Amino acid sequence: MVVKSIDHGTSSLLPFDPATRKLVLEWTPSHLHVVLWNLQLNKPESVESFAGNIADEYEWQSVMNQSRLLHYNDMPLLAYCASGRAMPVPAALYDEATATRELNLLLGEAMWLRSFGDTVSNQNMIWFWQMPQAVASWLEEHFSSVTFRHSVGALLSIERNGDEPACDFIIDESATWALLLANGKLLQAAAFPLNNADDLAYRLLSMVKSSGLENHELLWRAGGMIETDAALYKGLEKYLKNLELRQTAHGLTDGVNAHYFAHLFEILS
Repeated sequence: MVVKSIDHGTSSLLPFDPATRKLVLEWTPSHLHVVLWNLQLNKPESVESFAGNIADEYEWQSVMNQSRLLHYNDMPLLAYCASGRAMPVPAALYDEATATRELNLLLGEAMWLRSFGDTVSNQNMIWFWQMPQAVASWLEEHFSSVTFRHSVGALLSIERNGDEPACDFIIDESATWALLLANGKLLQAAAFPLNNADDLAYRLLSMVKSSGLENHELLWRAGGMIETDAALYKGLEKYLKNLELRQTAHGLTDGVNAHYFAHLFEILS
């Protein structure tokens, strides 16, 4: 069952020139975010979010029955995926068939997937990832044009010169992505299952330790589907020094927590 969990600003939308807006979505196996981005103001104008596994025609129809933004299907769509089937590959060694075999060895073979390779030039890598063929085909059939990207690959493309060591992680029921960064460079990227706070903290701290860094040296930035008053955040606070929610300059009204979308807003800004 798919449920619309967030609706910000769609009821007050006025007619607009499509050339001044960008329609963006992010898909994972457990949620769908949709953002109408105002290019003139460089900020989100409307946001929708849906909870549930949106993977077949019936579920997409349920989304369409509840969504307002997805009916702007004459606009080009920028479609991000944040699923856990992804890995970095050195650009000089990239070959799609080889990357597919290696990803299958890491995560197990899966059928009916489409593969993509996003260039991350500032890291000299290809971010190789996969999503269900059915999801990609539905989007291509519904919209006039679709550009596919992986959320993590897009985040890695952002220049971060001089940044202090940090671990950015994006919480989702299907997977938690963690990016360990120092001096503007990626040290490690990993997708972890979301079992509980103790397990996630252990995996995050192990990743940091293997890179030669210490817990107290890092700023831990949590984003995605997490609340400060929830058991997961309170549990992580016991282990992770300097833990905070991801910040964004684009606050939302109506009681909507902007950190759910902070990583998307960072990519779009």
